[in-house]
Amino acid sequence: MTIPAPYSSPEQQVQEGWIDYNGHMNVGYYGVAFDLGFDPFLDELGLTVAYRDSEMVSTFTVESHITYQGELMRDERFRVETQVVGYDEKRLHIFQRLIKTSDDSLSATVEWMVLHMDMKTRRVAPWKPEMLENIRDWYRAHKSLGSPAELNRVIGIKNQHD
Repeated sequence: MTIPAPYSSPEQQVQEGWIDYNGHMNVGYYGVAFDLGFDPFLDELGLTVAYRDSEMVSTFTVESHITYQGELMRDERFRVETQVVGYDEKRLHIFQRLIKTSDDSLSATVEWMVLHMDMKTRRVAPWKPEMLENIRDWYRAHKSLGSPAELNRVIGIKNQHD
């Protein structure tokens, strides 16, 4: 199997209910859009619904950081590009870009830290060996993409006034 670098989700469309009083996509729905783009990636990675059900495992997000780069308006179409930027025995570090398909412009980015969970105990658990191998393969394929500029950002104000 050839691993796409980055993985590009099926195209989506900004929904009517996602529009806020400013006439563009509300900040909360960027998280929804990224999550909808994450699910097909998980399937490609091998974390399918069937696998999660049979192994009684899942993933939980423990941290995320969104940057807003450009507006998305009602009915605009977009895709989510996903890059594996890190992993270990129990975690997956993901970076995504939300791309407006009409002009391929960047609308937003998100960085996720995802935990592998044993759903029987609802505790963090090691990846199954075959899943860890899949993650390693995806990480190696995505390593050539380099480190995104928005990765590992910190929010702060440098010159705060008393």
